[in-house]
Amino acid sequence: MKKDYKRNWRFRFKTVVLVGSMLFAGSSFAQLSGSYTIDAGGSGDFTSFTALADTLTSDGVSGPVVVDVVASSGPYSEWVVFEDASGASATNTITINGNGEKITYTGTSSRSQVITFSDADYYTVDNLVIENTTTNYGRCVQIRDVSTYITINDCELTMPNLTAIYTASTYILLGNGTNTSVYTYANAAEYCVISNNVTSAPVNYGPYWGIFSADVNNNSDTKGNIIDNNEIKNFAYYGIRTYYVDAGSVISNNNIHNTGATTNYTQYGIYAYQYYSGGMTITGNKIHDLRNGLTSTKYGLYYYGYYAVNGTSPALIANNVIDISGGGTVYGMYIYGPYSEQVDVINNTINLMKEPGQNSTGTVYPMYAGYINGTVQNNIIYCDFNKTAGNMYGIFGYDAGALGGTSVFINNDIHLEDVTGGGNVNYADYAGPTYATFDDMTGAFGTDWYNEPVSFVNRSSGDYRITKFGLCNLGVPFTGVTTDIEGITRSITTPDIGATEFDLDFSGSSIDFITNATECGNFSKEIGITIKNENTFPVSDIPVAYEINGGTIVSEIVPGPIAGGASYSYTFANVPTFNTSGTNLVEAYLDGNDDNPGNNSNSYSFIIESSPAGGDLFLSTQFDGYFNSGSLGDPDATVKTYVSVYDISRPTKFSTSGPGPYSYVVTATTVGGGADVTSQGFGILGGSPEKLTINPEISLAGETIWMEIEVTDIGTGCDSAFGRYLYVPHTPVPSFDATDICLGDIAQFKNTSTLGGVNYIITDWDFNDPNAAITDDNSDILNGFWEYSTYGSGVVVEMTVANGVYPKFEYGTSHTINVTPKPEIDFKVLNACEGTPVSIINSTTISNGDLITYSWDFGGEYTSTSSNPSYTFATPGQRKITLNASASGCDASLTKNAYQFEMPIADFSSVGSCNFVDVEF
Repeated sequence: MKKDYKRNWRFRFKTVVLVGSMLFAGSSFAQLSGSYTIDAGGSGDFTSFTALADTLTSDGVSGPVVVDVVASSGPYSEWVVFEDASGASATNTITINGNGEKITYTGTSSRSQVITFSDADYYTVDNLVIENTTTNYGRCVQIRDVSTYITINDCELTMPNLTAIYTASTYILLGNGTNTSVYTYANAAEYCVISNNVTSAPVNYGPYWGIFSADVNNNSDTKGNIIDNNEIKNFAYYGIRTYYVDAGSVISNNNIHNTGATTNYTQYGIYAYQYYSGGMTITGNKIHDLRNGLTSTKYGLYYYGYYAVNGTSPALIANNVIDISGGGTVYGMYIYGPYSEQVDVINNTINLMKEPGQNSTGTVYPMYAGYINGTVQNNIIYCDFNKTAGNMYGIFGYDAGALGGTSVFINNDIHLEDVTGGGNVNYADYAGPTYATFDDMTGAFGTDWYNEPVSFVNRSSGDYRITKFGLCNLGVPFTGVTTDIEGITRSITTPDIGATEFDLDFSGSSIDFITNATECGNFSKEIGITIKNENTFPVSDIPVAYEINGGTIVSEIVPGPIAGGASYSYTFANVPTFNTSGTNLVEAYLDGNDDNPGNNSNSYSFIIESSPAGGDLFLSTQFDGYFNSGSLGDPDATVKTYVSVYDISRPTKFSTSGPGPYSYVVTATTVGGGADVTSQGFGILGGSPEKLTINPEISLAGETIWMEIEVTDIGTGCDSAFGRYLYVPHTPVPSFDATDICLGDIAQFKNTSTLGGVNYIITDWDFNDPNAAITDDNSDILNGFWEYSTYGSGVVVEMTVANGVYPKFEYGTSHTINVTPKPEIDFKVLNACEGTPVSIINSTTISNGDLITYSWDFGGEYTSTSSNPSYTFATPGQRKITLNASASGCDASLTKNAYQFEMPIADFSSVGSCNFVDVEF
């Protein structure tokens, strides 16, 4: 039975209406049936909406009623209440066609609605602009008091002047709330439809709720309402908010967004609260742009189904697109369903995508799965954030097994990206453990997971068809989800995952590869493929592949984008070499699952005649250089005069047959410059085995050279090649300075050797001391020096230098010097008295018997070159006599003291003049 929640305000209002109607119509109460008009100019049946409402309330209806608002007759400035019209039924409906006209009213805290339906049934309002010009308390429409079968369709619901945000404000209220509060939980609306409407308000304000619906707590009714295909925008906090609505209620196909808003309010796209109520259906909604550039907390879709066991239908959350972002905490889909009857989460697309330049520091939950008693299947969960701090959990929640149900995850795609690498990225934190990687998660719970990134045809226009290969036809059928978000029928065997059933088709137009009918083994050529985008939209990252004779698949990615309907010729970077004898089959194809696999591949075949194979260069008995790995990074090394010889290992035509008749050609080419230097020291010698000899010219110093042996099968003309890399180091040019030396002096030898390139010189000296008993007369310093122990003529000084990195390559030079002894000076000075010459006894000798020349200096007063000179100093006193002795250019010197003694002078006097008398002196 229909409940009656009439209020005193409505009783008083009805009394006024009844009296007014009686005064207007006299005693005639004819029921309405047929077509009528509203025209404020007076030419219609009614001049206002209020007049229509009064008449319907007083007279009722006897058949279907259609009321047209005359075009260009508005706007109508009024508020109106539609109540029970007797006789209204599923057949006798009341339809008001607004024809785009406007009804406007300024809501207040005592009368906030423009249009109210109270205890009304079977009303439809279509194509009407419903404007509330309030700045604070306001609603465009309220449906209350157990109104049934009310339809608000194709209307514009607008609040253009709203500047204050109160929780009482909403575009549409399905509930018995007062003018200042929406929170009254009683039966208000049954079987009502809110469809195809558009809401609008100042972009940074708007009402607190877009649409608010509340019913009886602990509700077991199944008389649900439908909110379908509306564009709900310019709201402050909640797009759609429901409390305790009847089981079977539907929220479907709505476009919910706050595009352009810059105020940092918490955002909910849809919040359905079904505590102790029944399951409901939330399908086909697009929730996007919830103040994406800001840091406020955001919930795309929030379903609270705790103990949602009343009613008979499970909750179905399917075919929804959630495309939001933010720098703070973000929930893509929040499902909480412990002890619920059943909650199935099927074919949703959750796309959390960073805004340009945006960093994320809050916790990010693409899917919060709290005790979901049901199936989570065919969903796309994709997150691409600049995560600089905080945590990201692809799936966060708890298994319902302990709380009255079973959580089943099957056939979902989850891919998480973190461009900056900051914060913590985890694929799941589920039922206790944290799973950092995709592999960790898939090994712990759920089945048939995929890990593919996604891209869409056009997010800005709401086209969420997938343009990414790797996701086609991966879904499994689910009863009750047979169409996608756009109403397109899904495949009954292999539906697509995500909200949109999509067709993705590329064709392989041709394989771009042509050869002669027969090619020799070791044949190499690029493979190309021409692909065509058979779609109407551009596609990037197209996987292509080729394989030879059914062997290893070589996969590469064509970056794109390739426009819809366009073709593109791609050349594989990986170039194959063909050596398999006989027919070779090359297949090139699209390497991704698309919707038309029949046009994906092309093939080409030709014959390979085997070439010689298996030849190599090995170390021979003479190899004066360095035999390394022979690679570019570790080449062999040799230089001029250090002849290096390789043995050539003869190739075979087939692995099981012996050598055939071959001819050899060597080519030596510089790496980088590509100059042919074969004539500069590279040649092949006959014999068994054949040999490659290397004696590179000095001019090749510093070059890395590729030495290639081309082997030709004389019988077939097919050839192959093998080789090694060789480096020719710079070598030093030895030279040093040397001069004759006198015994006892230090002999010094300056190293003037030179070395090109960037390496360094090492040096060895052999000084060849004439004393055979001395054996340590050598050194490895740069500039040599030595003190010889004895004299000798024709002493050979030898120096050997080498490149310090390649010390094996030595180069020497020598100089001959004479080590001449010095005179061994000694002499004796014979001092003398004044007037007598000071003389010398010279005992100077020389060990080799050379002629000694002398130079004497007698205190600067006299010089002499004789062997034993003498000299009388003019005055007495001490002098220094210096001898410089020289033999074969080697000099010695010695200085001694000399004394010229002063002569005494005799003198005396006497006293006494007689004989025989003592004389005194």
